[in-house]
Amino acid sequence: MEHNGDSVPPHSTDAEMAVLGSMLLSRDAAGTAVELLREHHFYHARHREFFHVLRELYGEGIMGDEMVAQEELKKRGKLVKIGGTKYIGDVISRTPSFANAENYCRIVLEKARVREYIELLADKYQAANEDGVDLGAEVGDLEAKLIKIDSVSVSTGPQDIKDIMQEAMDEIEEIHNDGKGRLYGIRTGFSGLDALLGGLRKSELIIAAGRPSMGKTSLALNIALTVAEQDHQVQIFSAEMNRHDLSINMMCMAGSINSILVRQGKLDKQEYIEMTKTAAKLSRYPIIIDDTPAIHLHELQSKARRLAVGRPPSLIVVDYIQLLQAPGEKKHHQIDEIARGLKALARELEVPVLAISQLNRDPEKRGDRRPMLADLRESGGLEEAADAVLLIYRPEYYAPEDEDLNGLTSINLAKQRNGPTGRVHLHFEKQHMSFTNLHGNLSEYQLKKL
Repeated sequence: MEHNGDSVPPHSTDAEMAVLGSMLLSRDAAGTAVELLREHHFYHARHREFFHVLRELYGEGIMGDEMVAQEELKKRGKLVKIGGTKYIGDVISRTPSFANAENYCRIVLEKARVREYIELLADKYQAANEDGVDLGAEVGDLEAKLIKIDSVSVSTGPQDIKDIMQEAMDEIEEIHNDGKGRLYGIRTGFSGLDALLGGLRKSELIIAAGRPSMGKTSLALNIALTVAEQDHQVQIFSAEMNRHDLSINMMCMAGSINSILVRQGKLDKQEYIEMTKTAAKLSRYPIIIDDTPAIHLHELQSKARRLAVGRPPSLIVVDYIQLLQAPGEKKHHQIDEIARGLKALARELEVPVLAISQLNRDPEKRGDRRPMLADLRESGGLEEAADAVLLIYRPEYYAPEDEDLNGLTSINLAKQRNGPTGRVHLHFEKQHMSFTNLHGNLSEYQLKKL
């Protein structure tokens, strides 16, 4: 929008005129401008009007040269508004070379971005001066919009289904041509889970839930290590466990080292050497850990966005939902907000988010104690926002004397928006704090307990 005050927002009249002149002189240049620009990128109102007409002519397959554009503007009653036939001539005469159309477009885009920055910061300045402002929400919104301005010049807008179908078929063809049963998403390291999920897929919120001591954090860390081992960036936000305990747990998992002996300082020489090697190996993994306790949702989103600017993550782990802070008078309102916020983050960064959740006490009241979707603690919003829900159950916890149940674990994929549900059986190595694929057949008794 044009400014009538003393301060004139950044713009380039020459570049805007050169874009319009190039569109009048070359169909290829018109195509470049239509691809890169939208009306709101032009500072001057008459340039926005002129571009709109030329863009529509291009969309209709008509070469909008000087005469055609003049007649179309006259027909629409806009010729006088943009400055008449003389101004059309001025636009053409002030176009150095239509071969440089893309460069002119880039100048117009850059000026538009600066104006967006100024307008956004002015809005936030005004909001910050209002009574009762939620500063965390405003800062989070500011950062999200700043990153959006930096990363996206033009909205992709609606897409023709033939283009969407072609993209989908290209991906399917690549997977089938691979010949190795490649997954849509990133491997979790658990073959049965990968078969059901198709791997960890972009923009999905996966919730791993269970009662205390079921191994929720261990499962998430196992998956995080597998993803990082494939040279994919992983962000871990741990509101429960500090970074030192997390690092020890990851070393024990990756090196198959007894975690109890580590914490008791009773490792023998060979075990200590193995621990040192594992630490050196993990130090090269692309993993970022933030262990801010009781972190606010908006702070988490802000940190994830900033980290993504340097190297976009392939997985974000959140441990755990009920320890995060969020707006809302009651806890279930906060949990709803957190669930929606994590899903929005997954979509915004196009990354899977694996979030850990507690379950309520209802499983303890049932005879078999197996968790259900309805047990998700304090909110139906978790189930609604999640693309997939994993319910973790270890019957050994309730019958520690039963050796037939040692390490047996059921992962119930109780919800999957884009695929099948089902159960996967894993083995929990208590000493190493890790899960492994379960090999061999289970007895009828074991299956009944799972």
